[in-house]
This record gives sequence, structure tokens and C-alpha cells, in this order.
Amino acid sequence: MGKGKGKKGKNADPQEPPHDPGWERSVENRKWDRPAEALPDASQWPTWGAMRERILTNSVEICVTYTQTLRDAFPAEVVKLSPPSLKKMELRGSSNLSQFVCSPISSCPSLQTVDLSNCVSLQFVLIQSANLEVLNLSRCPALGKALIQCKAGAYTRPLVSST
Repeated sequence: MGKGKGKKGKNADPQEPPHDPGWERSVENRKWDRPAEALPDASQWPTWGAMRERILTNSVEICVTYTQTLRDAFPAEVVKLSPPSLKKMELRGSSNLSQFVCSPISSCPSLQTVDLSNCVSLQFVLIQSANLEVLNLSRCPALGKALIQCKAGAYTRPLVSST
């Protein structure tokens, strides 16, 4: 008698959660300037990984600043995607960032500005770039090693500053 009850929801296809309207605006503006955790997460919905990739690969600027939630995996993801038009990456004030690696030299081919200032846990930086013009590593007290390979004549300011 009670055999078919409760089965209605079992076979129903789940619906995709609503998109954050900021995702499409970021694609249109070609700039991500929100916390990294505001990006779509493929673990929440399968197709959101493609949206995340679209946002990051179309960005000209990525600015995630003064956050405790940003970790080493985020810049590594950006470098792995190697956005062809990315010119500026600002991660300043990211207190849990311990390393920043942009290598090989073909990664992020248009990158001109990297701001890692005020990253108090930053210990290691490796950047190989043909176009880097500005690198800010000021107020990074834990920085022990910075390996920078840029084209001849590149201007980086300041490579290391104690202020």
C-alpha cells in the first residue's frame, strides 16, 4: 500500500544552483577583483569548473587583496591556466600566501605587473617572464628567496624592501 511514496525526489534531476551575476560581469569586464572563494566551484556543480576557467583565462587583471583565505593553490591555478591577456596580478596583503611561482617563461605571456606586497607569510618567489615590468615585494618580512628572470632592461620595483 505505501510502496511508491517518497520516490518522487529520488529520480528527479537536480537543478543547477543560480549563478552569481558577478561571474558574467567579470568575464565582460575582463577583471576579477573579488575573493578567490567567490569564483565558481566545480565541487558545487559540475559545469562550474568551465565557468571558473573562463573567468580566469579571460582576465586582464586579477586582484585578490587583503584576504586570509587565499593560499598558494590560487596563483598556481592561474599560472597553470596561463591567461594570454593577463597583464596585472595583485595578491597584496594575502596573509596565508607562502609562495608565488610563475614559471616557465611561457606562462602568463602578457604579465607586466605583480604586486605581492604585505604578504607577511610569503617565503619564496620564482618569476620567469619576458614582459614583467613591475614587481612589488615590499613589506614581506618572511621572504627568504626571490628568483626573478626577466627580459633585459625590465624595470622591477622594489625587488626587496624592508619597509
